[in-house]
Amino acid sequence: MKRLGVLLCSCSSAIGRTVDLEELAERLKVSPYVRMVGVEEELCRAQGLSNLTKFVGDGSFDGLVIGACSSRSCEGSFKAAAESRLLPPSLVEVVDLRELCSSVHFDKEGATEKAFRMIKGGLMKVANSSPLPSPKTKVVRKALVVGGGIAGVQCSLDIANAGYEVFLVEKEPSIGGVMSQLDKTIPTLDCSICIEGPKLSDAGRNKNIKLIPNAEVTRVAGQAGNFDVTVEVKPTFVDPSKCNGCGACVDVCPVYQPNRYDVDLKPIKAIYAPFAQAVPLKYVISKEICTECGMCQKACGLSAINFNDSPKTVMLNVGAIVIATGASLFDPKLKPQYHYGEFENVITSIEFERVICASGPSGGELVLRNRERPKRIAFIQCVGSRDSSVGLEDCSLFCCAVSLKQARLVKEHDPEAEVYVFYTDIRAQGKGWEDLYARVREDGVRFIRCRPSELRRDGESGEIVVPYEDSLTGGRGELKVDLAVLALGMRPSESTAKLAKAMGLQTRGPGWIEEVQPKFRPLETFVEGIFVAGTCHGPRDISESVIEGSGAAGLVLSMFNASEIVLSPFKASVDEAACTGCMRCYDACEYGAITRGEGKAVVNESACKGCGACVPACFQGAISIKGWQQESMARQVEGILEAP
Repeated sequence: MKRLGVLLCSCSSAIGRTVDLEELAERLKVSPYVRMVGVEEELCRAQGLSNLTKFVGDGSFDGLVIGACSSRSCEGSFKAAAESRLLPPSLVEVVDLRELCSSVHFDKEGATEKAFRMIKGGLMKVANSSPLPSPKTKVVRKALVVGGGIAGVQCSLDIANAGYEVFLVEKEPSIGGVMSQLDKTIPTLDCSICIEGPKLSDAGRNKNIKLIPNAEVTRVAGQAGNFDVTVEVKPTFVDPSKCNGCGACVDVCPVYQPNRYDVDLKPIKAIYAPFAQAVPLKYVISKEICTECGMCQKACGLSAINFNDSPKTVMLNVGAIVIATGASLFDPKLKPQYHYGEFENVITSIEFERVICASGPSGGELVLRNRERPKRIAFIQCVGSRDSSVGLEDCSLFCCAVSLKQARLVKEHDPEAEVYVFYTDIRAQGKGWEDLYARVREDGVRFIRCRPSELRRDGESGEIVVPYEDSLTGGRGELKVDLAVLALGMRPSESTAKLAKAMGLQTRGPGWIEEVQPKFRPLETFVEGIFVAGTCHGPRDISESVIEGSGAAGLVLSMFNASEIVLSPFKASVDEAACTGCMRCYDACEYGAITRGEGKAVVNESACKGCGACVPACFQGAISIKGWQQESMARQVEGILEAP
């Protein structure tokens, strides 16, 4: 019979005030499995973990059950402390007494009884489990960063500057992301590209960074420390090894197309570079627009034009992956009451950025499409934020500050202009944002607490009519403006959703990538070795994205500091005698970890994430997760139900 230890934590009385730990300890000592019971004040602290190590060493246990906080918060620390005394992590069971007992029950007697049953179930599970060896793997000291926005660029630079090779994959022809489109930054109103441009150049020149533009990750296999990644590179019809960015081809091209960088406000040639500071500065041909007239071929003295270019597949072997794919802006056409795309002078916040930017289509002049200067401008907040009707209930955080910045820019261009902000709540939570809010109010910008109903267009003047009711003053009216700017919220990008599916990552809400723990492990995903940075896991501003890029780089470097890493032992296992080869488990596995071999299912443990999706798919019960076999789980349930 196994000799087991039980260690209870009062969690600074958070557990102890509802669960009678002394009574619980006395009842547990009666169990034939229990060799020793201990009670700690704060098990998660340094002293508590030291006492846990001593407790395991003194008891010479075959297994340990810990009654404490959420396993998501503390399980890793507890198991690491136990493992230092040679107790396998698979024989350490953490029972959540805080969330499942003390936080939800006010009856001390009932909470204590529930805690006893849960601990008893944990004892039965450990008593019927076998130790699992923790496999180790060597670390490939190369990193993949997916997404070339400011978070991805910062992450790549930090890893590369530490001496490791980085593959930076970007779906656009140039790195830079949304920040490259902005006029000024928040809250200091510094030139955006003046800040980002040098970083882009540094990334392009760094010998340890290999840029892979016009590309997308399509498949990821393997495990932490050794991932095999498939990257599909789209044809650009210009040989990047020959192109020197001289622009001779652009001068002679007769075909124009909408320019996504300028939000389709100004056309661009069929052969183009996204913007002046693009990195890499290599030209790209939009084949669906190009007429193949051949003029660019004749103008190019380097023979870089190749109309027969085709897609390419690049295979990468890396030890860690950082996802920095960013987010997309809300589609304002989903709010038809604002008539975006119908009323000429209803534009979005990102279009305003390009209009007012010195490198934009109007050369930095704040003008309407008819070249007249607007004298009355309205900013309408929360378009695609805090709105359950479009499935985006969260606040996008940055939109208020963006409109504050843009209102300030209007006043800088024309101090006599009238500026109105229609808001739900002004949320100026970032560093320096409150000062910006105060400054804008001093400039004379008027704030009206209201979500306007349907906009109209005045038949005579062509002005935009904004009906409103100020919820603070009760005042009602209609405001005629020359320009209405929709402050768009964020939503997950399509590339983020595709990548999450390819990597088997968990998502939340409308599709943001889910972190392991938002407080303690905010940059780690549920797949070990894959990290996140920037807006792929929720709305963030530039400074937060830069911080997270460096943070994710630090996590990658901590992996690379070790020659090998310990992997989870909880992998799928097939009972060949029971397996019929139906391969339902193959269909259930999202990671490609199950294949057919000699008529039976075979598990590739390097690809298996231990999620358990294959287990209920098997009608024969031939597949299980090591450490979570039906026998031990059944004993755990019996222990809970049969406790006196």
